[in-house]
Amino acid sequence: MRTDQETLSLSITDGILLVTLDRPEAMNSFTVTMADELEATFR
Repeated sequence: MRTDQETLSLSITDGILLVTLDRPEAMNSFTVTMADELEATFR
């Protein structure tokens, strides 16, 4: 299963969640949007 958000890519394989920061144009710098998406992912 794969889900893409605005700043994250999420995939689940064999019950393992892989969270990838996906802002290469900004060298994956951390933003409020990314924090919100991470919080929602782990909630």
